[in-house]
Amino acid sequence: MAGLRVAASLLLATWVLLQPPVDGSGGVETSAPLGAWVVNGRFATAKACEENKSQSEAAVLYGLSRDADGADAAPAAAVVMRSKCIELDDLKRRLNPAPPSE
Repeated sequence: MAGLRVAASLLLATWVLLQPPVDGSGGVETSAPLGAWVVNGRFATAKACEENKSQSEAAVLYGLSRDADGADAAPAAAVVMRSKCIELDDLKRRLNPAPPSE
């Protein structure tokens, strides 16, 4: 029964939280194509997505404040702070644009 609820919630999800990829040196690649970004969550509404993003940002900032020099939490903070919520249909359109009409 729980599996059915999870499947149903994924079908209803219309928003995704995307995180940018990280390059080999730990830099965040915000200019990478959306297909390279990582889906970090699926949500029924934009509000739920933004709330989750805000909670993640708060958790990372708390981690930075607890880390004496910030070195351990800095890479995660960079990714989380640059993540973005996007409507699933919009993401699909961007990943698979319609061919130009003649």
